[in-house]
Amino acid sequence: MLASIFFFILLELSVVSYADLMYKKIKNIWSVLNILIYAVFIFLIPGAYFFSFGHLFYPIVFLFVGFFLFAIKIMGGGDAKFLATLFLLIPTYFHDKFLLLLLYSTVFVGVTMFIYNCYSNWSTIKLAWCHRDIKLIKGVFGTRFTYAPVILLGWIWLGWEFLQISVKPQ
Repeated sequence: MLASIFFFILLELSVVSYADLMYKKIKNIWSVLNILIYAVFIFLIPGAYFFSFGHLFYPIVFLFVGFFLFAIKIMGGGDAKFLATLFLLIPTYFHDKFLLLLLYSTVFVGVTMFIYNCYSNWSTIKLAWCHRDIKLIKGVFGTRFTYAPVILLGWIWLGWEFLQISVKPQ
């Protein structure tokens, strides 16, 4: 059953990531769909899904944190809503581990993008530094990256870790 849930979420994240890369936007339909699927999963898979504060903790936190990150222009609104509702589809016992791997993935992608921006815009950065032009530097580093592929990376990492645990010789 866990493998089916993993691959279902993997498929959804793949489609959403592709759309996010192509259009730089996550449509609200994905968040609505996740809520509806969660409601169905409560009845179909009651061992993994249930309506309790423990299961709703991360989605609620992500709504508030996501709104704050949206307000300060770090995260898109669709990303925040999608991430909050995605946590509804993830069984509760994977929430902590997935959050940790999502944070690692975010830092990895963020640092990689920072290094890439420094490398590809080095002459602009030097010019901005010499002229003390903050706006020019913001133009180099002020770009956001699509977040759905980062979520996908964290999900694949979670699957990889559990695969490694499950195939260890005893």
